[in-house]
Amino acid sequence: VRGSGTPLAATASLTWRSSCRWPARHPPSGTRWLVTMRLFLAINLPAAVRDRIFQDAEPLRAASAAVKWVAAPSLHVTLKFLGEQDESRAEDIQRAVSGAVSMHAPLNVETTEFGAFPNFHRPRVVWLGMTAENRFRALAGDIDRALAPLGFAPEARAFRAHVTLGRVRGEMRPPDAKALVQAAAL
Repeated sequence: VRGSGTPLAATASLTWRSSCRWPARHPPSGTRWLVTMRLFLAINLPAAVRDRIFQDAEPLRAASAAVKWVAAPSLHVTLKFLGEQDESRAEDIQRAVSGAVSMHAPLNVETTEFGAFPNFHRPRVVWLGMTAENRFRALAGDIDRALAPLGFAPEARAFRAHVTLGRVRGEMRPPDAKALVQAAAL
């Protein structure tokens, strides 16, 4: 955890997270409900690590109300976003991902600096970086290759290991961006 040398690997686990979306009305007679899940693959962090990251990010939260900040229990490292998927695909996805993940040893990493995508001048996402970037990139690449036969396109952007701390609501005004930069430097 930022400067503490706290490793994240001891109890971190790879899981997927989902949210179900139910149709607003009943389907026409003779058809079935289509239940979809918004899926992404993530490394869940131990509670103590999430809490410490949340604590370390307090100056950022205090600097800008223009960001929707992630609650401590929801902090994680996203490996791949899969989007809305029919629940019938879950088992195939899980099997493919399990095979890819089993080839990797546990990651021992530390957090690094605060950053923003695309940058702090026009931030959309505020994040905390991680060490072991090449190992994360290899894991994400193996997951991409494992999911390709199921029709998932490989990620177009270069992988950057990070914990998302918050997402900017709308456009951030320059004074707010400047305050965020100053808080990130603390």
